[in-house]
Amino acid sequence: FSDLLDMIMLDKLTPTEMEEYKTSKLDYEDLAPYMTGHYHLGERNGMKIGEKKGILLGMRQGIRQGVRQGIQQGVQQGAFQEKQSTALNALKNGISIDLVSKITNLPVAEIEQLQKQLLSNNSEA
Repeated sequence: FSDLLDMIMLDKLTPTEMEEYKTSKLDYEDLAPYMTGHYHLGERNGMKIGEKKGILLGMRQGIRQGVRQGIQQGVQQGAFQEKQSTALNALKNGISIDLVSKITNLPVAEIEQLQKQLLSNNSEA
């Protein structure tokens, strides 16, 4: 297809332009084998650089995501421990299991487990 396009375009060239075209085409044909090798070398180097940048970018994103998740888990764990501490204090002050569950939003089974812990600690003391 490009040869056909060349033929159509060549008909419109002046004699001087035709000479310049032939010279540039010969120059290109002489240099083409060397240019291809450099192109592939450049392509390989570019791919290596791109791969390294991609790995670094992925690592940075992974670290950021890990830190975010770690903070989120830490906050959740802290909130859960605070609820347990509040429940233990409420149980020590004689507040019913049902009311402690409503106040802390902890399941009744969890409150019952905390009460057993509290009773076993008191019996050991």
